[in-house]
Amino acid sequence: MTPLDAPTDQSTTSSAQQLAPGLTSAGVTNSGALLRAHTAYLENHSTITRANSSVVAPNGTIVFSLNQTIHKSQSGERIGFSANYTGSIPGSTNVTRLDGWTTDGETYVRQTYQNGTTAYAQPAGDSVLTDGTLGATTLSTYLPDAERNNTSVETQQVNGSPRHVVSGALSESNISADYRLSIDEQGVTRDLVAVRPNPTGGNSVRVHITLENADSTELETPAWLSEARQQTGTPASSMPTARTTHLGTSESSMGAATESANTTIDGLVETTAT
Repeated sequence: MTPLDAPTDQSTTSSAQQLAPGLTSAGVTNSGALLRAHTAYLENHSTITRANSSVVAPNGTIVFSLNQTIHKSQSGERIGFSANYTGSIPGSTNVTRLDGWTTDGETYVRQTYQNGTTAYAQPAGDSVLTDGTLGATTLSTYLPDAERNNTSVETQQVNGSPRHVVSGALSESNISADYRLSIDEQGVTRDLVAVRPNPTGGNSVRVHITLENADSTELETPAWLSEARQQTGTPASSMPTARTTHLGTSESSMGAATESANTTIDGLVETTAT
């Protein structure tokens, strides 16, 4: 008689459904694959990135908010940038809006003040924002964390297409932040929400960033460009210009959102006048 084969158990890992490059229904299995998929998409598509960063008081009042829009052409040679500020942080400048434009290796910035006056600069460097607020620099913090630690994955439908929502809690070097990533089938992160509570019980920082395809949207030259060229004769002007950095791994970079006099929002996503 031929003995019956003993049944074998299927592990939950092996039965996990593949959802996107480096992502299964069990979680992020290869953060590098997801980063490469996201970067490849940015390199081959025109995109619009919208980012809202807010400092929120314990009672829910928004102390300060910053709304950014970055429109990048498919080649990356043309980038339009705008940022609107509302509210105030002690020691911050009286700037209410920044506009930037990069084309043909030249970058120009227009700064608008509370009294309605404007100033222009041609800062050093070849781009207003080379990475954007939802590029590899930002995701290289969240995706590896999601791979190392326990995260939940939930699939939702957005405009008829699946979006895989990865939720986790970042905790590294005394940094804590709850985050949520919405990833499409191609492995592109389309939406990021991150909230960092202040460890001293004060204000918290909330960031929400979305990435849209803009292949069918023409990136138009701003009307103020000719005036900016007339008023700026040399690069590296002394006027403050916009710079964007991202969630770091030091406690100081996270905590400065409500402590630094010169920084509008520092930590999860930082936009500073320097």
